[in-house]
Amino acid sequence: MKLTISIHSLLVIVFTVYVLLTRPYRNFSTNLLYVLCMIAFLTQIIMMYMKVQGYKQSIFIDKYFFLLTIFLSGFLWFLVLCWVLFVLITKQKWNLDKQTVLELTEGQDLAIYYIKDSRQFIIDLLARKKYTA
Repeated sequence: MKLTISIHSLLVIVFTVYVLLTRPYRNFSTNLLYVLCMIAFLTQIIMMYMKVQGYKQSIFIDKYFFLLTIFLSGFLWFLVLCWVLFVLITKQKWNLDKQTVLELTEGQDLAIYYIKDSRQFIIDLLARKKYTA
């Protein structure tokens, strides 16, 4: 169980960093919501890990632990509500038209060309390689 929770924690961190470093078709407010949710989820995972580890703190008694997880989940929903209010107040739009996609993917066509060229190079190289002496 300890190993499973450790692996889940690591996967959440790696996936969060990967999603934030790549260029998805999102704007700042959806990235903010994603970060808030991942922080809350990671906090819950860390708390479960500490419970499984057998820490002898008073907050890990079943009654207090249950109340603490309710409080943390409620705080997450409060942050999501603040996010929704922020989006409504600033009147943000999630426009995903052709022009937006073209601006977001500008320069990636060259990278795709090099990836295809390298794949073709590997295929040509393997076709010419001799496996006999």
